[in-house]
Amino acid sequence: MAPRVESVALRPAARVFNPKAGQRERSRSLDAILRALAESGYDTEAIPTQAAGHAIEIARSAAQRGVAAVFALGGDGTAREVAEGLYLAAIPKTALGLLPGGTTNVLAKALGIPCDPLAAARAVAAYTPRPFDIGLANGKPFLMMVSVGLDVEALRATNSQLKRRFGRAAVGLAALKAWWTYDYPEFTVTANGETHKATFVAVSNIELYGGKFRLAPRAQFDDGKLDLVSFSGKGRWAMLLFALALARGRHIERSDTRRREIESAMAISANQSSCAQIDGDVTAVRARFDIQMKAKAISILARSDVGASKDTTR
Repeated sequence: MAPRVESVALRPAARVFNPKAGQRERSRSLDAILRALAESGYDTEAIPTQAAGHAIEIARSAAQRGVAAVFALGGDGTAREVAEGLYLAAIPKTALGLLPGGTTNVLAKALGIPCDPLAAARAVAAYTPRPFDIGLANGKPFLMMVSVGLDVEALRATNSQLKRRFGRAAVGLAALKAWWTYDYPEFTVTANGETHKATFVAVSNIELYGGKFRLAPRAQFDDGKLDLVSFSGKGRWAMLLFALALARGRHIERSDTRRREIESAMAISANQSSCAQIDGDVTAVRARFDIQMKAKAISILARSDVGASKDTTR
């Protein structure tokens, strides 16, 4: 017979969530998530966010109080904000826990974490804190990737209300419109002592992109490296062929596509101030932005059988 929860010393934790997303049914699910976390060994305080960026301060403060974990209930953007707070606190013993509730939940999929937040909470008991690399884009931490090009234009064109209602279909529709109207400007990429031009650039810490596409098939979150994938084709038809190759997992084989491993720093420059997407959120950047790798900067609750330490094929 399994031991009663009351007999277990629960570890203190915090759960960050957006109260504006809650309906009556959502409130019931939040209570169920708290019970599941308790059954997984965490005495969790639920802390609502009040504005964009508030999760950063919540996570930083919680880590400074010495909690064992901060659980991010939401999408990849919420996870990124919590991770930034943990990075700023510089207390690795406080782990990031994922309770996916977003549209695509790319990071959870990459780590093999259930994309239902209640199922993820129930699975936490089987997870251990794992070291996790992060990247810095002009000093701003990212967990998954930073990119410039057509995908940024598609995200900028996505209607937030349609995204909440129709999910990835709304993003796909915006991407189709952007593909036709975008002018595909060139960026200058400087990495590993080389410089080249590209119309799409992604610097990845995980292999997945857009939910299921393996854009950086050799990227690992704990190998001390970022994976650079750049595409130099020009115009909508070249991009269409690249996208079709990506869907088949054959894009790296193209002559207009490069893949490099980045262990220290690199830079991406545009002819004028531009925008980038950082973990799915669009942000304005200067005409040049620098990207750095910070190995094992935070810890994350995940299965013990994922990551570079379990990969013998690299």
